[in-house]
Amino acid sequence: MAMPSPEPSLKGYPKLATLMGEFPEVAIFRRFGTLTMLNLMRLQAELVEIEEKLRIKQLQDDFASLDTEKYSTIFSTLNKSKASKEGDKDHPNQMALLELSRTKLTEYHRLLSTTAQVSQLRKPSDAANRFLRKWLRRDTGGANFLKDLELLRTWDEDVERDLVVLTSDDDEEDKLSAWFTPRLVTAYHYVFQSLRKPVHTEGGDVYDYEDSKLVKSVTWVLTLLATVAASLLPSLIILWLFNVRRTVVRIWITMGCTVGIGVILRLFTNASMKEIFGGTAAFAAVEVVFIGSANGTYAGS
Repeated sequence: MAMPSPEPSLKGYPKLATLMGEFPEVAIFRRFGTLTMLNLMRLQAELVEIEEKLRIKQLQDDFASLDTEKYSTIFSTLNKSKASKEGDKDHPNQMALLELSRTKLTEYHRLLSTTAQVSQLRKPSDAANRFLRKWLRRDTGGANFLKDLELLRTWDEDVERDLVVLTSDDDEEDKLSAWFTPRLVTAYHYVFQSLRKPVHTEGGDVYDYEDSKLVKSVTWVLTLLATVAASLLPSLIILWLFNVRRTVVRIWITMGCTVGIGVILRLFTNASMKEIFGGTAAFAAVEVVFIGSANGTYAGS
């Protein structure tokens, strides 16, 4: 009796590509920063040399003859020099140097623009880096298919500073959530791994907690608590100030609380310096109004 043959599965780079396609947060690649900078500097050096040769040729043509003197004032005359026999590979004329510079500038600017775009890509999270390295070693994942230099110079820790991820950062996720959520998922996986089945994909078995109700619920509750605390903070400070009778003490408390709120905004949110300044200024203004009105209340009592 013939036995059914096992269904063939992907391996190596095709399997890794499938994993990255289904889970873009682990689509991690090297940007090759050093190679890019070397190529930029090489093109820059070539352009500097062309620029200097062109400058020297322009000065020579200005005093060579009446015809070449017109090159610096009439572009149509310069354009006609393209057909002149004066320029050759070893002694190019102005037009040849301009055309060479245009070709090099196009290449240089294209690489410069691409480099600027790549530099805006964000770095992968530590959790994504760790997952990818574990997947590459796991028998049900990459099964150590990387060899030699590809193993050492692609996703290894030694090149971690050169890695970028293709997914854009979530602007809505504040720093506190970005710090807390991966740790919550790690703890949840450690405790409940045996109760949750992995997702079977062509890229291997993966534990996906994006739709986990527990993780979502805990994150939602913590976000709600943080929102309530942020809403109550100004009122609690006003209540504190109300029970302080000395004006100078109130002023010092207001200064300390304003600095504290600015630090909290900086550490736990994605607020810009302009937003932090606006928020602390508004908070300080409210406190000053309260101090002034409270002084009148105490004076009248």
